[in-house]
Amino acid sequence: YEWLRGHYQNNEYGYISLNYRLNDNIDFQFRPSMTAYDMFNSEKMPYSADVYGRELHQGDYREDRRSLFESNEELQVRYHKDNIFGFLDLQALGGGNVRDFSFNSNFESTNYLNVPGVYSFSNSQGTLTGSSFRSSLLVLSAYYSVDLGYKSFITANVTGRVDKSYSMPANANSYIYTSFNLATVVSEYVHLPKVIYILKLRGSYAE
Repeated sequence: YEWLRGHYQNNEYGYISLNYRLNDNIDFQFRPSMTAYDMFNSEKMPYSADVYGRELHQGDYREDRRSLFESNEELQVRYHKDNIFGFLDLQALGGGNVRDFSFNSNFESTNYLNVPGVYSFSNSQGTLTGSSFRSSLLVLSAYYSVDLGYKSFITANVTGRVDKSYSMPANANSYIYTSFNLATVVSEYVHLPKVIYILKLRGSYAE
């Protein structure tokens, strides 16, 4: 009943999605979003508390404050067209994203209390102890995805993404992701026993 911990947190988040269709085949999407929080934790440790590493039972008061902010601005362009040359279906998209992230934290504690039950930093017996931490991150990204389909027989997909992180060394701050997928519905063009309703084969490779 005496050893009290407080926790207070405010969260803010949201996004806006803007879409524009240029024609029947091409459309654009812009989607900015953000998330943030402010957190405050406190601890009121009474004289009656028995804590490992704190030999004197003379209480403490501690505060832990943290704040986070992250924003993403994403732009996409999408293209789709069916029956190209009478047999090929195409879907493709390309996009870019800007991610901005920051985090701050501060911790402060008394070094035992002078007066029991008075939980403030001015009531510290010894020198106050504490720590602080700050972190920020900026990542620029570009990506694409292409789907090709030959009627309903076979589909192929290729994706790629490159990220450039400004928190990494300048000579090694970019990294690339790629993937390849191929799938075919064998039952569409091969006569199979009635017990087999559908047979599909798929292979993929990602790096």
